[in-house]
Amino acid sequence: MTLCFALLLVASDLPLSLGDEILESRTTDNDLMFARLRGGLLFSRRLQFDAITVSGAELHSKQKISGSAGMDLGLSFEIENKNSTSLDFILFASIEGAFGSEFLIEDANLCFGLRSRAEPGSVSPWAPQEFAIYFGPSYGLLQARDSGFVDFKGGAGSRTGLSLAWKVGRALGIGLTVEYRYLKFDVKDKSEIASGDTSTTAGGVWAGVGVDFRF
Repeated sequence: MTLCFALLLVASDLPLSLGDEILESRTTDNDLMFARLRGGLLFSRRLQFDAITVSGAELHSKQKISGSAGMDLGLSFEIENKNSTSLDFILFASIEGAFGSEFLIEDANLCFGLRSRAEPGSVSPWAPQEFAIYFGPSYGLLQARDSGFVDFKGGAGSRTGLSLAWKVGRALGIGLTVEYRYLKFDVKDKSEIASGDTSTTAGGVWAGVGVDFRF
């Protein structure tokens, strides 16, 4: 009984801010894993194909805008922490599907980059708390909606982007992303083509929004 009373006295002498400091340290710790669900539009001026097959069929297709949805899953590692800003190295993989009137695109990516994080309260609530830049290789599949169209081989390319994020909670955020993407696809059997294109490029600017999760 005496021991319990003594412990209560000691606890009463602790500064009231101690609990706040512990809570703040937990809310500002770097999160190792992150995921983003995102959707947007791909603006591509070069996704077109014009050719004549050996059988005399004319193939004409052009797509400027595609809707898309995808998911990123990755890891972050803090490499610097100065004043009210932290710098992380990020590594993530992503999958995505883009759907347009003429073509369907499926791609997978592996990206790496840097992310700058502002500590809570150090910036205006309307200003983004995070800024990231990244780059990485891509691999994709292209399929024409027209069943009589030629088939394409899998294509390789790259993805470069920048992202802004606003945190609405410790484990939740809203992000805006702009990327430049490039994927080149060759016709699987070029002997089918008598004249015209034997490849096409799914390259352009992607812009969209996402929901971030931190673990």
